[in-house]
Amino acid sequence: MTRAPAPDPASAPPPRPGASASSSSPAAAALAEHLRAARAATVEAIRAGSLRLDALAEDEVTDEVDQVKIVVLAEAVPGLGKVRARQVLDALAIGHGTRWGELGDRRRDLIAALDAAVSGAAQSKQ
Repeated sequence: MTRAPAPDPASAPPPRPGASASSSSPAAAALAEHLRAARAATVEAIRAGSLRLDALAEDEVTDEVDQVKIVVLAEAVPGLGKVRARQVLDALAIGHGTRWGELGDRRRDLIAALDAAVSGAAQSKQ
């Protein structure tokens, strides 16, 4: 058997923009790290109960949070599990891949539905 010739590196296509971390600038990497940390802190604050989604909806500066998927935020609400959070999203016809910044006016409907689900879950446990 003969081996196929090795590809010529000069004929390889150029790398895509943003394809590797080594091609990005240190400033972009620092900004990305800051945004990831801010998103993680927001989700943890919701999980801890120190931040509510209605307060997050009223906040004008939500650039850091706009990229968080709704399903992650809904699952972080205290008193809701993964299954109940996804059921609420399905009932409102909100895709699990939808991000907070994409909701717009539907945020209020989501917040009301999640609050109702939390209070319904709390009453069923009593």
